[in-house]
Amino acid sequence: METIKIKLTESVIKGVPTDVERITDTEINGFHLRIGKPLKDGSRTKKYYLYYRLGGRGSKAGNYLIGSTNTIDLKDARKRAKDLIGQVSRGIDICGEKQTNKQTQTNLHRSAKVSDLLDAFEGHIKIQRKRPEEVVRAFKADVRPTIGKLRLAGISKQVIVEKCLNPIIKRDALVQANKTLSLLKQTFQFGVETGLIEQNPLIGTRRQNIGGKEKPRSRNLAKQELKSFFTWLNTSTASLQVRQALKLLLLTGCRAQEMTLAKWSNIDFKKQLWTFPECDRKGNKGETKSHVVPITPMMKSSLLTLKSAYSDLGSDYVFPSTAGKIGIEPIDRSACAKFLRRRFENDEIKLEKFVPHDLRRTFQTLLSSLGVDAIVCEKLLSHELQGMLKIYNQYDYMKERKAALIMWDKWLTEQGIL
Repeated sequence: METIKIKLTESVIKGVPTDVERITDTEINGFHLRIGKPLKDGSRTKKYYLYYRLGGRGSKAGNYLIGSTNTIDLKDARKRAKDLIGQVSRGIDICGEKQTNKQTQTNLHRSAKVSDLLDAFEGHIKIQRKRPEEVVRAFKADVRPTIGKLRLAGISKQVIVEKCLNPIIKRDALVQANKTLSLLKQTFQFGVETGLIEQNPLIGTRRQNIGGKEKPRSRNLAKQELKSFFTWLNTSTASLQVRQALKLLLLTGCRAQEMTLAKWSNIDFKKQLWTFPECDRKGNKGETKSHVVPITPMMKSSLLTLKSAYSDLGSDYVFPSTAGKIGIEPIDRSACAKFLRRRFENDEIKLEKFVPHDLRRTFQTLLSSLGVDAIVCEKLLSHELQGMLKIYNQYDYMKERKAALIMWDKWLTEQGIL
């Protein structure tokens, strides 16, 4: 095997003779290409190096690996070689520096904790996801307190399942267990791709073996249940925000999370329209649309009650927080769910257990029973039409939506529910 001296070019690199193992560049001193022995498929590895000495003859020498021809092109390799020569001329031992940096990084990885990976992932998703605070909230509730202080180097599937996921399952929050598993799989994969960890400990872990298969809820409230609940609610210890939010959930059919994020700037009393912007909607970033709800008399009454009650806060939010950052933030998106859960646990509500989202199902079920067209119901829930209807039917059904909501408004009043 021989060494040749010639200016390195793309054509020279592609046509290296089989008996050549090194090509020394004639333009940059010490810059050369090393060619490995033939592999089973006949190919040969080709890597750029820079040979250097820190001083004259007999001084410390080194051979710095710049990169493989598969990962860096010739132009960039030349530029990198010149930068390295500049460092050597300043007395820097580039190989020693590289080894030190590698060792420092290794030590950092060995000392890194799960919380460090969570921090990095949260920073990453701030620009990638529409509602990154949901991930932050999940980590804060169930991940950081259980495995956050553990070292990444020793983390395993068994530890994650036993310390983090099983406690969620034990409190019968199977859906949350599955969501947390999904988030952790994404987080550890992010760690692999960014070099924080070598492998994803949760790879291959399936939901069915953690929280199990999720069964769709079917709970909806009958007319008498609604009447009993809202009669009780009016005399309960619920905050004004929660009382009005639950009432508006039934009136609009919206999701609790979207409701609690509502801002006054999205409500037009003159046009009688309430807009839920894309940024507050459920779904992936860029894949959802704004949802517009015609305002009915009872909706307006609830909204004006809230506006009057919290006008002194000067808040942008319809449901302003009155604790912590008063008026600056909205109430907790889970405020309604937490309220109901506690009251059911204390046996204060004499009904079969339900959650805020069940009011949305009740909304559609009762509207359908009152004769509202299925497409209008889908539009009121901001669901996408399916099949060819999604492509060809671009009508917004706004007039029909308004008529349905006004009828719903009157029916709830007539039945003594609201």
